[in-house]
Parts: sequence; C-alpha cells; structure tokens
Amino acid sequence: MRIEVLEASHLPESAALFVGKLKALRGRVTGLSAGLADIDAVASRLTGMRGAAAIDDDRVVGFLAAWFPIAGFRGTERIGAHAPEWAHATIAGGTPAIDRALYRAVSAEWARLRWRAGVGSGSTSCGLPRTPRANVTLSGGVSV
Repeated sequence: MRIEVLEASHLPESAALFVGKLKALRGRVTGLSAGLADIDAVASRLTGMRGAAAIDDDRVVGFLAAWFPIAGFRGTERIGAHAPEWAHATIAGGTPAIDRALYRAVSAEWARLRWRAGVGSGSTSCGLPRTPRANVTLSGGVSV
C-alpha cells in the first residue's frame, strides 16, 4: 500500500467507498438519510478539499479529505481543519493500518502548511495572532 495526495482521479473511487459504507449502514439503520448515497454527489463535494488516498494494486482502498487551513477556526484565533464524515472511508474489512497511514499523511500536511503559514510566535501576515495550537475536527465535529 502507498499513500498519495488525493487528486481528482481518486475522487470517484473514494466517493464509492463512502457510499458503499453508507448504504450498508442504511440497511441496518433505516432512518439514515439517502442524501449522500450518490457517488457523483459525494465526489463533487470532495472537489477542492486536501487529503490523502491509500492505494493498493492501483485501486483506492481508503481516503481522508478535509478543508485546511481554516483561519479563525470556530471563532478562535486558531488555524483548523474539518473533515466531514463523508470525507473519509476505507474498503470493507480495511485494517487499522490504512487509517493510521491516512491520518499520518494528512496530519503531516496540516503541520507543514501550518508551519508555512507562519504559526509560531508573533503574528501572521493576515493579522491573526500566531498560536502553537491548531484544531482539527473529524467525522462531524470531534475536535482533536
């Protein structure tokens, strides 16, 4: 397995992973919305997000995408990232190693971009105070 930057060519397969998991869950939890059960709709939502794709035998076996950087995250002076629940999935039966590799890749990118943006001490060029902390929300708003 290798990790690649999430690109437009990965989006249909990535969206299909999420939609497949959602459809399986909807079979058990009938009250879940079908609003995100369309591969093209999910792929369209992923357009413009930053992320990573796990590739094995030339197919996407997992992905994680987020909006980043978000200045003034949740009304604070922090830089943040947000990964909605539809922006992450792995193949059925996927191992925790896939998730770990994806989180490692995107968190390294978040740290790199945050550093490049000048987070440290003093203030940024856009006038926001610099802070050694950043907020990240995953799967519907859990802040880590």
